[in-house]
Amino acid sequence: MSTVNANLTYNYKVVRQFAIMTLVWGIVGMGMGVLIASQLVWPSMNLD
Repeated sequence: MSTVNANLTYNYKVVRQFAIMTLVWGIVGMGMGVLIASQLVWPSMNLD
Protein backbone atom coordinates (compact mmCIF):
# COMPACT_ATOMS: atom_id res chain seq x y z
CA MET A 1 0.00 0.00 0.00
CA SER A 2 1.47 3.33 -1.01
CA THR A 3 0.65 6.76 0.25
CA VAL A 4 0.75 9.82 -1.94
CA ASN A 5 1.72 13.13 -0.42
CA ALA A 6 0.16 15.65 -2.74
CA ASN A 7 -0.21 19.32 -2.01
CA LEU A 8 -3.85 20.09 -2.66
CA THR A 9 -4.71 23.68 -3.45
CA TYR A 10 -8.15 25.12 -2.91
CA ASN A 11 -9.64 26.96 -5.87
CA TYR A 12 -10.91 30.22 -4.37
CA LYS A 13 -11.79 31.67 -7.78
CA VAL A 14 -14.74 29.31 -8.23
CA VAL A 15 -16.01 30.03 -4.71
CA ARG A 16 -15.72 33.78 -5.31
CA GLN A 17 -17.61 33.50 -8.61
CA PHE A 18 -20.42 31.50 -6.98
CA ALA A 19 -20.67 34.05 -4.15
CA ILE A 20 -20.83 36.98 -6.58
CA MET A 21 -23.44 35.30 -8.77
CA THR A 22 -25.50 34.45 -5.68
CA LEU A 23 -25.58 38.14 -4.78
CA VAL A 24 -26.43 39.15 -8.36
CA TRP A 25 -29.20 36.52 -8.55
CA GLY A 26 -30.59 37.73 -5.21
CA ILE A 27 -30.59 41.38 -6.27
CA VAL A 28 -32.25 40.61 -9.62
CA GLY A 29 -34.83 38.33 -7.97
CA MET A 30 -35.67 40.87 -5.28
CA GLY A 31 -35.94 43.62 -7.89
CA MET A 32 -38.34 41.59 -10.00
CA GLY A 33 -40.36 40.73 -6.89
CA VAL A 34 -40.64 44.39 -5.91
CA LEU A 35 -41.65 45.32 -9.47
CA ILE A 36 -44.36 42.64 -9.63
CA ALA A 37 -45.65 43.47 -6.14
CA SER A 38 -45.80 47.19 -6.93
CA GLN A 39 -47.73 46.49 -10.14
CA LEU A 40 -50.23 44.45 -8.13
CA VAL A 41 -50.65 47.21 -5.54
CA TRP A 42 -50.63 50.14 -7.97
CA PRO A 43 -52.12 49.02 -11.34
CA SER A 44 -51.18 52.36 -12.88
CA MET A 45 -47.51 51.22 -12.79
CA ASN A 46 -48.20 48.58 -15.45
CA LEU A 47 -46.35 49.36 -18.65
CA ASP A 48 -49.26 49.09 -21.07
